[in-house]
Amino acid sequence: MYRIYILDAMETSVDTPDGASFENFMESFKEGKKLEKVTWEKCCELTNTQVLREFARWMRYEKGFTKKTIEGKIKKVRRFFRDTGKTLKEVDTEIRAAHKAYLLWMIEQGKLKRNYVATILTDLNVFFCNFLERKDLRIPSIQKETVTAERWTKEEIQKLISTIENSNIDKRKKALHRAIITALWSELPRVSELHDLTLGDIREMQRKVKLHSGKRAKVPANIRYPLATDDFLEAWKEYEKYRDSNDWSDSAPAFVQVNKKGKPVSVDFIRDMLKHYATEAGIDKPIYPHLIRKSAGTEIAMINPKLAQIQLGHKSIKTTLDHYTIPNNQDKEQINAILSLHPAQHRDTVLERLEKCTVAIEHVKESYLTQHLTHIGALNMEVLYGNR
Repeated sequence: MYRIYILDAMETSVDTPDGASFENFMESFKEGKKLEKVTWEKCCELTNTQVLREFARWMRYEKGFTKKTIEGKIKKVRRFFRDTGKTLKEVDTEIRAAHKAYLLWMIEQGKLKRNYVATILTDLNVFFCNFLERKDLRIPSIQKETVTAERWTKEEIQKLISTIENSNIDKRKKALHRAIITALWSELPRVSELHDLTLGDIREMQRKVKLHSGKRAKVPANIRYPLATDDFLEAWKEYEKYRDSNDWSDSAPAFVQVNKKGKPVSVDFIRDMLKHYATEAGIDKPIYPHLIRKSAGTEIAMINPKLAQIQLGHKSIKTTLDHYTIPNNQDKEQINAILSLHPAQHRDTVLERLEKCTVAIEHVKESYLTQHLTHIGALNMEVLYGNR
């Protein structure tokens, strides 16, 4: 752990050529502004605000955390000092244990969510045990609640896009909204990655979409970025015609709001847009960007977990297998078909459903309407009839 005395020199030279940045660095170094190790004793002589500043520097320069991650951890440590009213040198294991009990009481009172408290306790351990190297101040976190939600299917995403197409809105907004939903489903980005996508990232796109985040940076280069799907390429090509901004530089945001002078779409903008079209489409279940990511990830993982890991940008396939399998009724039917002691019963059910699909298709007058139909919950008939 090191105190970054050269921070000011580095920050003031961000926009200068690399050579100039290095010269500023060397000048500061020669002046004696060396990297000095931070200890518990030295931090105890600082104010809480100064300690948090050192913590932020450590996270940025030693750990390489993103700005968003740093802000989140600083907020939680600041909350600890505010809740307890203690200075750093007054903190001991008793204070830490009492603070955890206080947070649990806040959960019981309905003032805090369990999952948020779990992240507070985890981030406090990073602060005390990793940054300040006080392993004796470690307090176990609590288990997070598993948030379950019914996953979205490909057919429902298609319905959202159809709702956009049939809406009476500006064609620029149609192109934008369609491209965002297509990107969420096809490229499986975290919403922050979609927000941070630039025109430069798009221009560098060949077979893959260059999404960026702290988590993705830790993934091996060969599986770091999702493959650019045909659906996304088509949606982007159409959106590009209507992109409402005069800024076409590489650093400009890829997705911008309409009539907002090139203002990028925000996370709240994307969330509100999804809720709006779900309501318009008559689909009554929760929807948010990460649920679409998990739903699309599950669709791939059920068939090929390794491909799901690549498209999701996970460092470990264990993450894919542990968190990106949201079973639904179609999966239940497949499990029944595989394990059932009465296969004939399930065979008749499947045949009845297929017959209904056939009747529906026979009544379609225009052939193009059947081109993209996908049977929902198609089962392996060999399982029902036996391996023959």
